[in-house]
Amino acid sequence: MLRSLLSTLLSMLRWGFYGFLVFGVCVYVFLLIFTWHAEQRETHEAENIVPPLGRYVKAADVNIFVQEAGPPDGMDVLLVPAIGGWSGTWPQTMATLAKAGFHVVAMDLPPFGFSQRPEAALYGKQDQADRILGVMDAFAMSRAILVAHSTGGGPAVEAASALSRRIDALVLIDAELDIAFNRKGRAYPSFLVDRFLASRNVRDGTVATFISNPLFTRHLIQWLSHKPGAATQAWADLYKKPLRLKGTTAAISAWLPEWVASLKPARSEDPETYRKLNIPIHLIWGDYDMMAPVEQAKELTRLASNATLKIVYGAGHLPQVEETEFFNQMLVKSLNAIKHDLAIKAAAEKAAKAAAAGLKADPQTDAKEHAK
Repeated sequence: MLRSLLSTLLSMLRWGFYGFLVFGVCVYVFLLIFTWHAEQRETHEAENIVPPLGRYVKAADVNIFVQEAGPPDGMDVLLVPAIGGWSGTWPQTMATLAKAGFHVVAMDLPPFGFSQRPEAALYGKQDQADRILGVMDAFAMSRAILVAHSTGGGPAVEAASALSRRIDALVLIDAELDIAFNRKGRAYPSFLVDRFLASRNVRDGTVATFISNPLFTRHLIQWLSHKPGAATQAWADLYKKPLRLKGTTAAISAWLPEWVASLKPARSEDPETYRKLNIPIHLIWGDYDMMAPVEQAKELTRLASNATLKIVYGAGHLPQVEETEFFNQMLVKSLNAIKHDLAIKAAAEKAAKAAAAGLKADPQTDAKEHAK
């Protein structure tokens, strides 16, 4: 009887192994099919499909695609998008800020959008920060406010911590900062994650199935949202525009290990950075965010004395999509508050210099002049 039981058990294990093997082969073939479809779809050169209202500027090591709005003499605001986002996914926001008198530049952060992809797949947070600062250089911005969403938040903080004299303030929207509140650093990836990232074919297939697949874009927007019906076809069409660009899947696949399992030290992940960062930090967060829970934002406000939090109730990870008008009003209020505070600070500094020189100054008049 024992021999029969062992024989049955071995038979079950053998068939289980065969079943697992067949399942693995089927998944692999499935991913290869989606990779092939991506190659057939991604056939366009950037110059043939790039939006006509934007342009390229040299920023650090690559050419970055940007779109611009608002008066040239307005306070400079640089919009930094997240995964899948690009300069064209801020249409209402750019129009609202321009109407409010701000000079707005939205950039495509590679490998997403129409920006040139670096040949060496340099996608670390500091690499991206250098590109943000490079865009500021291209527009001759001596200072700017950085408005960054999700994964764009880390590079924006890196840029601010590297050159805080050039960043007036940070506005972080549902930012994925991965701050090491209760740990020393990033954990090493598990064996399965490590094997997944090491296999380019599997990575390419996964990206082609979900991230770069235009058939999945609308589902992805809705999954990141909390508000039912937020993922309209109009929003999906905006996010899908760059997906026809040649090499999109391969570029995102090359970027994926940096996002999932980077072990490079990053200042944006160090709590001490936020304690020392002497600029205003405005946080705008959806209270139902699954990717970057609002508790992280609340923890950040406790960490940084100069941080303030505004919550978009009923929104998930994409408040600018789910509650567009309310979000834009909230953003304008934050930017106006920053502008006012900067004017008061500049006037106070001018008054202090005047006093040191034995001259008289009117801080209120100076503040009004500076705020114009």
